[in-house]
Amino acid sequence: MSARDWRSLITEAATLLDDTWHIIGTGRRTYLLRTPVEWWVQFLSYENTAVGRLIGYQAFLGCPVSISQTGDRGVSGDSYIMPGEPRRRLARDLLTPTGIADFARAVTDTHYHPVTDLHAELHRSEETLEFRRSKGQEWIYEGSLRQRLVALRVVCASRTRAELIDDVQWVLDDPACDSHPTLSSPKGTARAASAFFTDVRDALINDDRAQVEHLITTARAETLTIIGVPDHHIAPLVFPPPLVTT
Repeated sequence: MSARDWRSLITEAATLLDDTWHIIGTGRRTYLLRTPVEWWVQFLSYENTAVGRLIGYQAFLGCPVSISQTGDRGVSGDSYIMPGEPRRRLARDLLTPTGIADFARAVTDTHYHPVTDLHAELHRSEETLEFRRSKGQEWIYEGSLRQRLVALRVVCASRTRAELIDDVQWVLDDPACDSHPTLSSPKGTARAASAFFTDVRDALINDDRAQVEHLITTARAETLTIIGVPDHHIAPLVFPPPLVTT
């Protein structure tokens, strides 16, 4: 499918959705974006494979985002079964205005909306970590998965400052810290994860919460610039009340 055909499809699909969905970008970087963008960026994109692939992208914006087809909690249309349906839809049924609108609504319910609450998402992430530990599977927490968990802890201030410093050092000690390139586009390239988390660690050591929040806010703005999200679709970043204040 050409970039022009993809834009035409999502233009019609957008008319079938509510006013939280907007088309952004050009060419192969044309997306159907869910707005307003707060702590997560969520959009539909198209991968030009032999049969075509619809992608529901989602990424947490509390740290630099690494390159990934679906982000950190997204979904690929060729492996996704919509709620209430017995099997996944074929590309020819999915890549229509109605199919794209159905996919957008379904993915919002199953993947996008459940992560809108930071404290709830942190709680789920901590429960998952404990489950993995109980199964001897903590080894999977490397690279972006470890970074996302620690970023959630820092954003929510869910542990003491000393514990958060140790958490960030855990990220920096990870051999896979920079193994996945950060997000990149003609608009720029995000900072390396190691550089970002080094600065966050230093700000925590200095007990400078304002600087921590500035670093996170700056990383988010950088990511959204790289993706090409217009300013008018970006909500002000509001940090939740700290869970721990020592």
